[in-house]
Amino acid sequence: NFFKNIITTLFKIVDKGENDKTAGTALAMITELTHRLFAQEIKLHKTSIGIVEIEKSIINDITSNILSRANINNDTVRLGIIHYLSQIDPHSNKVELNRILSRFGESLLLHIFKIYFSKIEKESALGFHFLTKHFPKFLAASPALAEITGAVLQNQMLKNPEEFPTFLQEYMKNASSSFEKNYILA
Repeated sequence: NFFKNIITTLFKIVDKGENDKTAGTALAMITELTHRLFAQEIKLHKTSIGIVEIEKSIINDITSNILSRANINNDTVRLGIIHYLSQIDPHSNKVELNRILSRFGESLLLHIFKIYFSKIEKESALGFHFLTKHFPKFLAASPALAEITGAVLQNQMLKNPEEFPTFLQEYMKNASSSFEKNYILA
């Protein structure tokens, strides 16, 4: 099947992991393709059970393959895994997401803040986007990770005393508008 061949090739690129950007891009493509398949599966659920079961099987295989790559020593791949688990059936993947966050949360937060505080505008925007979507998951995964997250924030305040207040202000503005949009105006 064409879809499986594409995914298999992308996994080979992730496994080579010659650089963060290549592996991250391949994982992002896997996530996007699977997200589209998952959305299609939800639409088909009403029409044909047989097709849904085939697509659910493919999604389960992809999720299993992605989880097996959590031990690759590449923070970009791990961030991609967090994004994938948050996008594709997040209720079913909550245990795996919390396990990865508990195991690698501190190093991933440090990595994403390094990206955010880089002087490269495009990377900084990407880091901020990731934080706005996934930062609450770091706080909610476990009490121990919430404590570690607090320590990472404290470290970032000390390390980036001029930029951190701007980050916090932008994050809070984004979080409050998201809260209003999802809960107050709904």
